[in-house]
Amino acid sequence: MDATSGITETIGVMMGEEFVTILGDARTALASMQTSSRLIDDTLKVISSIPIIGKRYQPEVTLHESIGDLSESLDPIPLSLIEIQTEMEKASSNLDQMQTNLDELADSLSGIESDLADASAIVIEYQDILADIGDRIDGAASSVSVVVNGIAVLLSLIFIWMLLIQGSIYIQARQLATMETPETTKGEQ
Repeated sequence: MDATSGITETIGVMMGEEFVTILGDARTALASMQTSSRLIDDTLKVISSIPIIGKRYQPEVTLHESIGDLSESLDPIPLSLIEIQTEMEKASSNLDQMQTNLDELADSLSGIESDLADASAIVIEYQDILADIGDRIDGAASSVSVVVNGIAVLLSLIFIWMLLIQGSIYIQARQLATMETPETTKGEQ
């Protein structure tokens, strides 16, 4: 029973101190990720508002909201871990209660795993959206280039046509100016 008590106490310290520290670090990292993901969400909204893209960015749950939800799901865990530590210190006479708390922890960790899987799916969706937007931008850039080249050729042809017309008018005017009319010839004689 002494060995079990020592193991129980060691596990209690690990749960109540080390895991709480790890969760605190994880929540800090998630807060930083949430701030960064808000910038990603805002950038995607701006890019998708460009009419040439054609696809609006309006997910049901944004990336920063998903990460915020994940961070909020971590809130109750430190208290649960501290409670587990207290219970493990009393564990020599109360092993049944310890098992219940461990089950609660397993459920909480299962919820976190589920949230992480959801966040992973959202990240994959964002990658697909970004790839699609990149393809659309590439297509639009090549289309714009073709249109601009077509307009340049058309304007060049119009300019050449106008030069030919002006040249023709000039030549006719010179011929008329140098030609003698019958009335001018009679008056001179």
